[in-house]
Amino acid sequence: MENMETTANPSVLMLNDEHVPQPEVVASSFSSSSLENPSSSVNDASAETIHELEVEMARLRHELYAKRREATVATRLQKEAQTLAEQTTKDTNDIVEDYKRQMAQLQKQTDEAVQAKTNATKERDQARDEAERAKTEAATFTAAARDSEKQANAAAEDARLRLRLAEQRAADAEAEQLRAEEELAELRESSATGVADAVPPSPSADVARSGSFGGDADATPRRAIAAAATARDERDAALIRVGALERELAVLRRESSEAENRAANAEAGQSRLENELAELRRKVTGTDATMSQQGSRGGDGDGDGAALRSRAEAAENRLANAEAELGELKRSGQGDAVRKLLLEVEDMSAELESLWSDNCALGEALGEAQAAARAAMQQAQAASLPPPATPPQSTATPREGTAEETLDEVALHDAPPPAPSPMKETAAFALDKNGGDPTNGGEDAYTTVLSGIHQKLQLVRNV
Repeated sequence: MENMETTANPSVLMLNDEHVPQPEVVASSFSSSSLENPSSSVNDASAETIHELEVEMARLRHELYAKRREATVATRLQKEAQTLAEQTTKDTNDIVEDYKRQMAQLQKQTDEAVQAKTNATKERDQARDEAERAKTEAATFTAAARDSEKQANAAAEDARLRLRLAEQRAADAEAEQLRAEEELAELRESSATGVADAVPPSPSADVARSGSFGGDADATPRRAIAAAATARDERDAALIRVGALERELAVLRRESSEAENRAANAEAGQSRLENELAELRRKVTGTDATMSQQGSRGGDGDGDGAALRSRAEAAENRLANAEAELGELKRSGQGDAVRKLLLEVEDMSAELESLWSDNCALGEALGEAQAAARAAMQQAQAASLPPPATPPQSTATPREGTAEETLDEVALHDAPPPAPSPMKETAAFALDKNGGDPTNGGEDAYTTVLSGIHQKLQLVRNV
């Protein structure tokens, strides 16, 4: 075997069977030579021994060449097997590396999905907290709006009562003026016909006592003027209250706008969170599909894929729960409270508009009452008798006027000084300043203020 191993050269070992002498050929040649040459029988034993040795050597040589051929084939097969084993090992290593890369990428995607889910959960919690705060603020604002509505309704009712009282007083003043006109007519008739009591009083005494044409005749127009002034004060107070209601309405409108902005921000946050959750759900679904494709590999890869699929399914379930909670949160939005508040504000606006209409009617009634009072005073002054002399002024209060003084001046002197009205920039001030004359600019100022109020009410309705 050592000789076979040392001489395992393909150029030497690649021999055919014809180069090796066969043992049978050696034996037949020896037998024929011994029969043809009988003289060599002396050395038969030696020749036979030599022949046997040659046969044995031929057999051994044949076996040697056969062993060498087998060794050559075995060496070639061993090299092919080694090459195949190396290629198989390389392919296996490539497959393992590719699998490791895919698993690493899958793990990275899974980690990103888990991180995105964690971020989405945090943002969902923040959005839910913001929605809860918005809901609480909306509830508080709704309660405050209801209280404000009750107060505004009570204030409007009080203002309506005051307006009705002012109208009643204006009606009473008009009735007093009518009675004064009737009494003045009777006085003029008595002066024209000369019919009087049995002992008529001296005109100079009447003038000295009343300062005009009689105390009873002066008292009635004076009361009418005082009633008109009281009605005007009541109207000013009603206008002040209307201004306060307008300011409350502006505050309610601003709070309503803020509530709408908060509700819009909450809805925008919910929409953004829903979009992110949908994106995260898509990523988790893709990760689960990738893991399902990798599930056919054996060994540790199957265990990793199953664990990742379990985690993905759990994440998908949590996402479904989060979407359900978001849907519930969206269904319980704050839009109803805001719309209800807008309806309440619109009702209050209508009430304020009605109050302004009543105020306009009251202003017109007061203007007519003032015009009637001035006409009555002019008629009374025209019907009075001229005084013979001006009596000395009395220091007593209230002071009575002379014939040259009008009843307006006497009433203004006796009445306390009016308090400065805070509504000087309103139409009421313009109407009073212009003497109730629509042709003197009062109607235009009133129309301007009412136009501004209507514009504000239209803005409130458009909110």
